[in-house]
Amino acid sequence: KSLHALGCDVGPADLKAVVQQGWLQFYPIETTLNDGKLRLQPNVKLEPGPMEMILLAGPVIEKAKLTPELCAGALGYAMPMLANVTEAEGSISLTLEGGRVPLATPRLGEVKGVIVLHHAKAGPNAIVRELSSLLKIAPPPCVVKECKVPFHMAGGKVHHSDLEIAFGDLTVKSSGAVGLDGSLAIVI
Repeated sequence: KSLHALGCDVGPADLKAVVQQGWLQFYPIETTLNDGKLRLQPNVKLEPGPMEMILLAGPVIEKAKLTPELCAGALGYAMPMLANVTEAEGSISLTLEGGRVPLATPRLGEVKGVIVLHHAKAGPNAIVRELSSLLKIAPPPCVVKECKVPFHMAGGKVHHSDLEIAFGDLTVKSSGAVGLDGSLAIVI
């Protein structure tokens, strides 16, 4: 009926699947996610092992509401300038190019796609406060106008490029990787 996890409110959905020839194949799942749309069709390879989830290419999230909890979770890895913000508003969309996630070791999965930020606004996080200190300016709110950010999770790291955020008159662009272990290697 509903699910609240990782800063996301997921609405009701009918889950239908079939098991055949070592696969658990789901019919397309369509529901709501943070007042936006969620479309997903995962398939799970059961045998031969190792078991893994296969994510098909296509639009997955459409104009879901941005929340601080969402930024603290998976979104913060792909967009470190928004990680752990205390305030966030706006919306995001997500299109996958595909992915494979081993169920026993999800950190070793590979997922690729594009996140679109639609007119987002967020409070400062640790990275923004440090950048503001270096530039000798007060930490302004982060403002994003329609920005497409390609991401690629592989080898325990989430790589991103072309994230552009406005700080008043200054626009900051970042690219790099955030490790699932918390390591950070980005260029601003």
